[in-house]
Amino acid sequence: MELAPSATIEVDAANLSPYLAYSPDGKLLAVALKTSVTLLDAVSGAHIAALTAKDLMMTQDLTFAGGLLALGYVKPPTWENHVAGDVGGIMVWDVATQQEVAAITSPSEGLALEGMSAVALSPDGRLVAGARNASDGIGKVPVWDVRSGAHVKDVLVGAGEGTQTSSVRSVAFSPDGKILAAGHGTALKGGVTLFDTSSWSQIAALPVEAATAFGVIDLAFTPDGKSLIGASRTISVWDVASHKLTATIGTEADDYESLAMSPDGSFVAAPSGSSENGGITLWALPSGKEIISVPTGRRHAADIALHPDGRTLATSTSDGKTYSTVQLWKIKQRTA
Repeated sequence: MELAPSATIEVDAANLSPYLAYSPDGKLLAVALKTSVTLLDAVSGAHIAALTAKDLMMTQDLTFAGGLLALGYVKPPTWENHVAGDVGGIMVWDVATQQEVAAITSPSEGLALEGMSAVALSPDGRLVAGARNASDGIGKVPVWDVRSGAHVKDVLVGAGEGTQTSSVRSVAFSPDGKILAAGHGTALKGGVTLFDTSSWSQIAALPVEAATAFGVIDLAFTPDGKSLIGASRTISVWDVASHKLTATIGTEADDYESLAMSPDGSFVAAPSGSSENGGITLWALPSGKEIISVPTGRRHAADIALHPDGRTLATSTSDGKTYSTVQLWKIKQRTA
């Protein structure tokens, strides 16, 4: 397999690296900038539209599903006893019309800089879940009905674990929508908890070999739903049916923060390298064997996304001073 840069798109004069997501039909690349979302033509990179939300202070995550685009973000405090950066919001747009479908606010928990650190749409677009943390130190995943905006459930993560605290950093629905996975940090460790979406009861707690205090900060199911992949300091691979950790990729020094799953589930990609000398590494699944690792010639990428055709990869980075960029890469199979 070969990986080569194909295009560079300057997207914003800011010092934050954008979040990325491809639409399921492969036509759009969504780029979450600091206070808006830019929709680009996935092939040409041409600007199509800009989406924004009322009182949007800082974007945190975005995802496509069911013909919708959801954005998790931080809202500014709305009254005196709110802590700055603690009010979380979710905006949902219809992709075809670019019209707002839902505007959801998650109230203050009295914790600074929490917001809505992750967001996930159910495959049918009926439900949206976010990552929040309660003032009592228990992480939670609030779930809403997208069309009505009604609050469905607060799924607690870490409840009943004695004096341990938890911090939810990532959420993902399984491809059939029957499982909700929440990645978290607990007592300076990390793990993933699986929940049954029909009852919201806990199915299992999945272990990791290494994690930062932030825990597991990115999650993705394989398209067949049989494996779950998580990014913390390492890349972890779990078997969903047995709840076992089947592979650990990399070392604690790698400190992986984001990942992207290939559309056929055959490999996973993640930004690698140091903060000043970034790279991209691809590993085969489920073995975890490295396929290829290439330097980007830029700083460590903050986010990564794979096109649904499996032939294009996008990474985002910032120079930390004046501008942010999206780098497109072509993935090619080597010929004999």
